[in-house]
Amino acid sequence: MKTTKQTRYERGRQLEYHARSDLRKQGFTVIRAAGSKGPADLVAINQTQVVLVQVKSPGGVLDSDIQKLQSVPAPANCALKFGSTFPDGRTPGV
Repeated sequence: MKTTKQTRYERGRQLEYHARSDLRKQGFTVIRAAGSKGPADLVAINQTQVVLVQVKSPGGVLDSDIQKLQSVPAPANCALKFGSTFPDGRTPGV
């Protein structure tokens, strides 16, 4: 049986699904911006926090990604997260 290599989009989507699942387990409602060219791949909301998450593979966070996410006008209770770091400091099993 021949296996096909995942595209970058498919790998990114898989990482986003893992992150979304982890955030949901933490009690967040999560919105995924599919094919996002914007500053955040996921927006996670609970009763006290809004978290904007840019999901990247290990070592994949660029200065331009950081600047783009930091440029988002956000309320005081909004956390900006990169990669696989979430509000409680854990990382999902990806």
